[in-house]
Amino acid sequence: MAAVGLGVTAWGTVKSSQVADDQLDQSREQQLASDRQQVAQVNFWVEGGKTVIANRSLDPVSIYFSTRPVNDPAVSSPFQWLSKIPPCKRVLLPDRLLTPNDRDPQVLASLLVIDTDGRAWLRDHAGRIDPASADVPIAIAPVYVDRLSGKDAQATDLDTCGSP
Repeated sequence: MAAVGLGVTAWGTVKSSQVADDQLDQSREQQLASDRQQVAQVNFWVEGGKTVIANRSLDPVSIYFSTRPVNDPAVSSPFQWLSKIPPCKRVLLPDRLLTPNDRDPQVLASLLVIDTDGRAWLRDHAGRIDPASADVPIAIAPVYVDRLSGKDAQATDLDTCGSP
């Protein structure tokens, strides 16, 4: 009879441990979702042949961008500094920003977004958001010039803000 009691106790201990592990996993997932909340409000898409980046968050974000040739999704450039995009803004990027110097036509491949807490996130064309690793290739420039100033970028206010 004592063996049955020990068996039930062991089974209960194992189940309690599994529940604790599940709760810990759920807590990690909730924390990650909370951490990426601001970046979830930063999107990009093509509209009428033009690239648009929208920051629907209530805070500014720093943006780096990576391009790829139109016909080769497997190849992308190192990330380049774009600008700090103010809250609740929609920016229409000029074509020459993505394809300078008469290179093969390029499209936006992904964004490297720095949130207000200084965390770096990768946002790809499919909308996936992942924490950026330390080995993300960034083109180092001698001076970080705001690439949107003087480049015919059109920034407009967004109708809705604060939601993904």
